[in-house]
Parts: sequence; structure tokens; C-alpha cells
Amino acid sequence: MVTRIVDSFITEGKSPFFLSELWCASLGSELKKLSVFKSEKDKEPIANLTFYAYRRMGVDAVITPPMAPHCGLHFYHRTEKKLSRYSDEKRALRSIAEYLAEKYPSAHVDLALPPEIKDIQPFKQAEFKSDVSYTYLLEIERRTEQDLLSEMSSERRKNIRDAEKKGYDVRINSEPEAIVTLVQDTLESKGVKSKTEQLTHLIKEGKGKVFTVSVFRQDELQSAAVIALDKSKAYYLAGGTKKETAEAGALVLWRAILEARKHSVQHFDFLGSSNPAIEKFFRGFGGQLTPYFRIIADNVVFDFLRSAKRTLGK
Repeated sequence: MVTRIVDSFITEGKSPFFLSELWCASLGSELKKLSVFKSEKDKEPIANLTFYAYRRMGVDAVITPPMAPHCGLHFYHRTEKKLSRYSDEKRALRSIAEYLAEKYPSAHVDLALPPEIKDIQPFKQAEFKSDVSYTYLLEIERRTEQDLLSEMSSERRKNIRDAEKKGYDVRINSEPEAIVTLVQDTLESKGVKSKTEQLTHLIKEGKGKVFTVSVFRQDELQSAAVIALDKSKAYYLAGGTKKETAEAGALVLWRAILEARKHSVQHFDFLGSSNPAIEKFFRGFGGQLTPYFRIIADNVVFDFLRSAKRTLGK
């Protein structure tokens, strides 16, 4: 087994969104791209993933890339035999765990895995810790509007009805600059640093892979959502609301779900949130609570710096 960092991944079309050329190009040199090869002679990888590696004040950090729900880890199988596929996955995971442990031995690590990956044994054997986070996955394939509405909370249905009665104007792929500004303002008002250049790149260059939904009232932008697509899912990458009105936020997500359904994806992924109010809002759309693993390695200095930053920011 050989692991190495490569400049680009093999055959973009085979990969999910968070390994795509579009996504990788939206991030800078701190994005690392890892391909796992089964042997020295193999020219095609058995797995690809990305992570964000940087150094601050003498401390290394390896984290999930900004705006991504996970590291994009994806396996490329060349056989239908279940045992062979499982063995390749196990070997790839062990190789990744060993690579991270050897290359970043004292780093702070917080790397999310896709929900479908349940085997974290190789990481535990490499003495990484683990934690569990959650997202909501809403099945939208072959579901009617009535099906989707019936599974929402009564509060969320009311939000949508109220918005429709007030005659909000909904637009697809409109005014990228205004959308980015609204997202930026919304995030910064909550103390979250926004990735303006990354978001602008994805919206402007992501034709066929990224779309936006905007809600206007009297030509004034009220709420917006940025959605990414691959073959299986639509992902809620980012969003913003000018005013704290649940109706505008509900309407923009509802229309995003309906627009995503046109692209024949199976699920709409809300990408989760640790904020209780946001979690409750997402939950109201009727998605299934879905766990995913995070691979953790603590660094005392990094944790101290992060804690100090939070304290100073209060």
C-alpha cells in the first residue's frame, strides 16, 4: 500500500462533490489531497480524500475543509465481491490513519468522515479519539410535494404558508454578489468567519454543480441559500437571512429542496448544526437524524489558544 499527496484526483466524474475540481479549486494551498493506492504499480487510487492542514503559532492543525461537511473520503471499487471491497476499504482506512499519525504526530486533528463510513477501527488502533456529530438527511427522490410537506412539523408548514401568502419573490441563480454579502453578514453577526472568496468561486464557476435560491420582498433580498449537487445528494452549503423571520428562511429552504429534486438526487443534506435553534429549524423539515464520526487528536497548546480566543471574543 502506498499513500501520497497528488495535485489532482483521477477522473472527476467518478467523485462526489467534495472531491471535485470545482470544490478543490475554491480552497487555497492549505487544502491537502490524498490518494490511496493499493500497490506501487497501481495508477488508479482505491480512495481519495481531502483535509485542511495549517500551522499557527508553531502548532499544526488537520481539520475538515472550510464549508465541507466531511473530508470527502470516497472508495473506488474494482470488484463486486463484498469481501474484497471490505478488505480494500479497511486497508485504505488503515493507511490513512497511519499517514496522519506519522506526518502530523503532534497536530490538533478534527476530521469528519462521511456518514456512510462506519469503520473507525483503524483510527482507534492508531490511537486517535473519535466523536459523533449529526446531520439531517431528507429523502427527496420520488417524493411528491405533498409527501414532503406532510412529514414537516406544523410550525415549518405554517412558516412556508405565511411566506407564500405574503407574496415573496423566489429566484434561482440570481445576483451572486448580493447572496455572498448576505451570507457573510449573517455569519459574522453570529461570530462566524465567512469564506467570501470560496463561496463566490463556487457560485460563479459551479454551473451544473451549484445553484442558489433567493427570496425577495419588493426587490429587497431577504434570504438566500447556496446548494451543491453530486450524483446522490444536494448539500446546503451556506445561507443567510436579512431579518430574523422564520418564514423567509423556511421558504428559501423549501424551494431549495424542490429545486434539488429536479436533479434526481436521493437526499437533501442540511449539513447539521451544533446550534440548538438552527438544529430545531432543520429538524422541522422532516429529515432523518444521521450520525457521522469525527476523528480527533488533541493538542494542549491548540486547545489553549482556541479557548483564549473564545474568551477574548466575549
